[in-house]
Amino acid sequence: MIDFARLTTPVGDGDLLLEPPPARWQEVSAANAAAFAGPPSGKRLATFADRRRRTRAALGYKDRTPLIVVGHQPEFMHAGVFAKNIAAASFAGACGGSVLNLVVDNDVPRSPNLRVPVVSGPSVGLVDLPVLPVRAGIPYEHLGRVTSDALTRVVDRTRDLLGEAWPSSLMPLFMSGATKHGADADWVDVMSAGRRNVERALGLELRDLRVRDLPWHDFVGEVLLRHNEFAEMHNAALAEYRRTQGVRGGNRPIPDLTRRGDRIEVPFWLTRPDVPRRRCFARGRESRIELIAEEDILFDIPVAALSPPCDMLQRVFAETGWAIRPRALTLTMWARVFLADVFIHGIGGAKYDRITDPIIQRFFGVAPPAYLCVSATLRLPIPDPPGAPPDLNPPVPTLRELRFNPQRHIHPDAQTSPLLQARAAAVAEAVRLRFDRPRDARARRAAFERIRGAGEALLALRPDVVAAVRAAEASNAESARTREIRLNREYFFALHPRSRIEALARRIDALIRSRADTGSF
Repeated sequence: MIDFARLTTPVGDGDLLLEPPPARWQEVSAANAAAFAGPPSGKRLATFADRRRRTRAALGYKDRTPLIVVGHQPEFMHAGVFAKNIAAASFAGACGGSVLNLVVDNDVPRSPNLRVPVVSGPSVGLVDLPVLPVRAGIPYEHLGRVTSDALTRVVDRTRDLLGEAWPSSLMPLFMSGATKHGADADWVDVMSAGRRNVERALGLELRDLRVRDLPWHDFVGEVLLRHNEFAEMHNAALAEYRRTQGVRGGNRPIPDLTRRGDRIEVPFWLTRPDVPRRRCFARGRESRIELIAEEDILFDIPVAALSPPCDMLQRVFAETGWAIRPRALTLTMWARVFLADVFIHGIGGAKYDRITDPIIQRFFGVAPPAYLCVSATLRLPIPDPPGAPPDLNPPVPTLRELRFNPQRHIHPDAQTSPLLQARAAAVAEAVRLRFDRPRDARARRAAFERIRGAGEALLALRPDVVAAVRAAEASNAESARTREIRLNREYFFALHPRSRIEALARRIDALIRSRADTGSF
């Protein structure tokens, strides 16, 4: 269904990517639902459809209305990511379905800072507002509580930085929702509450599910039970992706699952509070499976306990204080196979799920369900600072160009003409030596030194030219930096004017409901 050649970041401000085109979304949903209506062939997976129904029922989805699933980390997401939520809610409204948003709290944050672009004097700068300290390897779900004082500081500082743009932005709505939890909320709850407050104001209906609360232990049990088989299929699919996409390097786009003797890595994280998350390994021991966090054996469990329903596996984890969490690939695999009628990816996830598809086919024995891809580019209306240089200055020579070719930029006069002539003669001599006496290193070196000496003397005579080039280089660098800040599409979506996000939502909704037959807008 996906045309991967079209999965590129929308370029223009306000541009959208909906792939495949909305005209085919109902077809995708119906085809996926029909594929999972009955059990797939093969005795080993005869209860597959029942497992899918149990998973959905555990979350309260007992009817056959379409379930659209999206997901993202609880971070300051940009408008292109938020567009997935808008599209999911719009499509659910159009097809009579519902939306489940997976809050990916098992990931490790890059930074919990809110980045705000600001105009300061004649330049545009960036201010990072810290909300919560980050510890290496600690996932979102184990970050500390966000205090009321910290949130108040962020509100006050952001209001100051945005100035007149604060009231018209979505920040008041977001922070109003975020602060309602008070001092008892963790980072994930605070960020989710703020986002949901904005979604409600925009008329978007989504239900959140934190990854820590997934009803997915049956899936975990099957992967552990068949860990050797899964690792082989995973690495084969990854190798095929690298080959077809021309990807070099053993860890791109994700690492292989490794073997350490008789220990085989499985695609999960093992976590507990205050400890960096660890890779998970499994080892078969006759009728039991050992679970290992890097080098530490946590427990073993009877093979019989890994067949559905895996209640014992869930209890054992609860007793040890450890938790098992999916990696990105296994999260979308589980969601697409056992939960969603339609899964909506961003561009990166859509591309990388080409690795997931053959694993689904080989491991579960079913055709991988089709998915959608949604993205958008929305840029903040950052005003021009007073006296700022233009975005595109005329080309100027660099200091390097001036040093090696001063004759191109220094006009001859009474002082400079002798040096220009001496330099030209030295260049001619160097060219002659290169052809006539290529092995005469001493003579060629002497000619080079004469060229360099004449150039340095020319620049010493014309410091004004050097100063002008330095100033032009600095101006161009400032223009490039300002342009990069202004064109960045990854600022927090709530920093945007509410009117722009509302316009984006109306546009996406109209395209989906009209079943537009193109995907780039």
